[in-house]
Amino acid sequence: MSKFGYTNSKAFEISHLDEPGLQSYYSSLLESCCKDKQVLKDYHAAAVKDSRSTRTSLNEIVALDSHSASKCLAWSRIDGSLSVMRPPLTMDRSQDYVLVGSIKKDVHGEGKIVYSISWNPNELQFASVGNTPSVKIWNVVDDKLRVLKELKTNFKAKNFITEYDPSGKYLSVVTKANEIYVYNVESGYESFISYSPDDNSNDAVHSLCWSNDSRHIVVAYRSGFIRLFAAESETLKIVSERRNDMKTVISLTMDPLGRSLLVGTHNECSFYTLPDLMPMKKSIQLDNRITGIDTSFDGSIITIVSKETDSNDSFLNFYWYNDVSNLYSAVVKNSSRSTIKWSKSALIFYTTGALDKMTLVDLQSVKPKGKAAVDDIKRNDSAKKSSERSNRSQRDSIQRTNREKEPRQQIQRRDTERFNEKPFARSNNGPKFRKSSDRW
Repeated sequence: MSKFGYTNSKAFEISHLDEPGLQSYYSSLLESCCKDKQVLKDYHAAAVKDSRSTRTSLNEIVALDSHSASKCLAWSRIDGSLSVMRPPLTMDRSQDYVLVGSIKKDVHGEGKIVYSISWNPNELQFASVGNTPSVKIWNVVDDKLRVLKELKTNFKAKNFITEYDPSGKYLSVVTKANEIYVYNVESGYESFISYSPDDNSNDAVHSLCWSNDSRHIVVAYRSGFIRLFAAESETLKIVSERRNDMKTVISLTMDPLGRSLLVGTHNECSFYTLPDLMPMKKSIQLDNRITGIDTSFDGSIITIVSKETDSNDSFLNFYWYNDVSNLYSAVVKNSSRSTIKWSKSALIFYTTGALDKMTLVDLQSVKPKGKAAVDDIKRNDSAKKSSERSNRSQRDSIQRTNREKEPRQQIQRRDTERFNEKPFARSNNGPKFRKSSDRW
């Protein structure tokens, strides 16, 4: 197992995933909770007019991300709108999310779509890019949404990928000219480092992700080429690279526990070690085209979103990471471009539901029927151990009591033996037995 980006604080999570009964528990939990999903109220889910024709189409969700601590949710749609919601302040899970702010259209300009959204893990701020040279930093304070800062990359290029690192110190931006910019958040986004490809290179960047230690960036290209960059103080240095059998990489996802890098191609999800980018484990093969991959915060569940050709339905496939066995599968009807995003701090995921409405599935809200929960298993084990301790204590008490009795019994036996060995002298003059009327 590669320990690249692995921290000792997460060692308990790896042992937690090996607990007996946990896999079947998660499987039944997914089946129960996916049937009891919550549809969030979104006022931009209505059909929009296609600019290329007179027909109308579904207002698809393009970008989606959630904050790790506050669980705020931000997403964009094909009409250029941007929405932000926060969870209810009460512990009542039945209450709906609260709409913090919503911009109906033209967030990055007229006719522009927000292609990528990323939350800063240290602040209630997120970055967005939308096919323009600008990067907008949004601030969410007191249930209000406003632009905090606007950055400019190459004025000739158009940005389409942005991603904060796990520590919140850096913000990476990728342009359609295959340029990579890394801004220093602590300096107010003033300083940055960049990487420009060779002029002869026509290979387009398709995906990007950070390592768990925030020291490296993984970039995947259209041709299947994968590169690992070291984010040093002055430049981006290539550490290793690999050609993924000429397959276009659709998605890059880092395992939260740092065990592997998940690489999604047309119909396959592969696992690679870091930093040498060597394949590990068996890959997951699908019949449909993969559109997205994400993992749960504890690294136990892999979720792959796929779409069937010539169909408006999408498929959600959940796999157990340890042996890549299938946990649960679901069909999302009337969702032409489904997406999924797991929370970074809880067993909650967000996905596009029917007619491209936002759907929330909370695996912590209910327990599956007819199945023993992990807490129950732990309680039974604790009760069993407590019973064993009680029996052991009782057994020791009996042994201790017997040890204390032995000296007294030995003394009694000795006195009895001496008493039995002593001769009794009887008088010949008196009667052998006393009468009932005699006194003592």
